[in-house]
Amino acid sequence: MVRPAWLLMLPMAVQSKVVEGEMRLSSQETERYMAKFSFSPKEVSYISGRFAAHNANYFDNQPHDLNLCMYDEKAWQKFQEMTRKGSLCVERQRTATWSTKIHPTLSGRTPNNDKNQDYEFKFESTLTAPAKSAHYWFAVLMDCYLEEYDAHPPSMHYEITLLNGKSHLPADESGMTTMNLVVFIGMAAYGTFYFGRAIARMYELGQAHLLTLLFALAYAMQTVAVLCEMLHLRRFASDGKGLRWRNTVFALDFFSGLLQVRR
Repeated sequence: MVRPAWLLMLPMAVQSKVVEGEMRLSSQETERYMAKFSFSPKEVSYISGRFAAHNANYFDNQPHDLNLCMYDEKAWQKFQEMTRKGSLCVERQRTATWSTKIHPTLSGRTPNNDKNQDYEFKFESTLTAPAKSAHYWFAVLMDCYLEEYDAHPPSMHYEITLLNGKSHLPADESGMTTMNLVVFIGMAAYGTFYFGRAIARMYELGQAHLLTLLFALAYAMQTVAVLCEMLHLRRFASDGKGLRWRNTVFALDFFSGLLQVRR
C-alpha cells in the first residue's frame, strides 16, 4: 500500500550520540572523524570520552599529542578546505574551536608486571555553545605527533558521550519526543473515533469493504510505529543508545521502521 503523503512528514529516528567503536591512528592517518552534534545555547553542554589501548605500547617512548578537537560549522569548512589542500595535521588542529588533551592512565585491568597492560585515556568537560542558535559541532580525534616518525600504534577502543544539557538528543532534535507523543495521541484519538463509526457501520450492513480493512491495518501499524519511536526516543534521551538491536532485544526503533515499510 502506498503511504499517505501526510504520514511521510512524521518524525523519523535520530542517530545515537554515545559513539563507540575501534580505531587505529598512524603516520598516514593522524586523525579520525568521530561524530557531529548540535548544542543549544540555552543548555550547559557536556562532552566526555574514554579511549582504551589494549597494550602499553601506544606511546612507544614518544611524546604523543592525543587530542579531541571540536569544530563549529565555520571552522569545519576551513578544516575540510585545508585537508583538500594537503595541510599538516598541526595546522588543522590549530583551527579547532575547542580541544582537550587526552592523558593516559593505567586501567589496572592487568597485573602491574604485565607489559601488555591496558592504557585508558579519559576526559570530561563542558562546552560553550553558540550564543544565538543551535549549530552543529564536529568531533575529530587527532594525534599530530604521529607525523614526526613512522608510527604504527595499536588500535584503540573509543566511547564518546555528547550531552545537550541532560539529554543525549541534539538541540535540533530535542522536540522529537514531544512531537511523537502529540502525533500518537492525535492518531489514537482519530482512529478510535473513525474506526468506531466504521465498525458500527459494518455491523449495520453486515459487511465491510476490503479497502476499509486494509486502511485500518495500515493506520494501526503507523500508530504503533509512532508509539515505538516515542519510547525509543525517551530511552535515547536518557542513555544515548535507545532501544536498538545492539543494546536490547526490545528493539522498538527497528520495529518502528519495520511497521512503516509498506507497499
